[in-house]
Amino acid sequence: MKNRRAAILILLAAASGLAAFFATRAFRAGSPPGDEMNWLADEFALTPAQAAAIKKLADDYAPVCAEHCRRINEARARLAALEKNSPEYEAARAQWAGLARECNDATMRHLEAVAAAMSPGQGRRYLALVVPKLARHEHTQPFGLK
Repeated sequence: MKNRRAAILILLAAASGLAAFFATRAFRAGSPPGDEMNWLADEFALTPAQAAAIKKLADDYAPVCAEHCRRINEARARLAALEKNSPEYEAARAQWAGLARECNDATMRHLEAVAAAMSPGQGRRYLALVVPKLARHEHTQPFGLK
């Protein structure tokens, strides 16, 4: 009887601990998934002025990003239509690589501008988080701010 009571208490304590963990985690997340501006504001303790400046940067960069995506997708479609290892394929592949570099460079400048709108410490932390993701970006969708 004592062992059963102890087992029930242990299970209740474990269940309470798990519930507290997930409740805290959900509370700390603060913003719904996919809402980059809320995530940025929460994660990097942005002031309203910083958040507004970053939103303007993101809004201004959106058409640039869309144009990069359009050009990269066109180059990708051209590649898919060509025979691999042909001179035309190699030329199209070089064009795609150039477009990807152009996109990465522009996105890096954008991310640096976003970081500059934050406090210095938060900006460094932001870049430490997103720059490695940019290095792995496969150009199948817009990069975003996260």
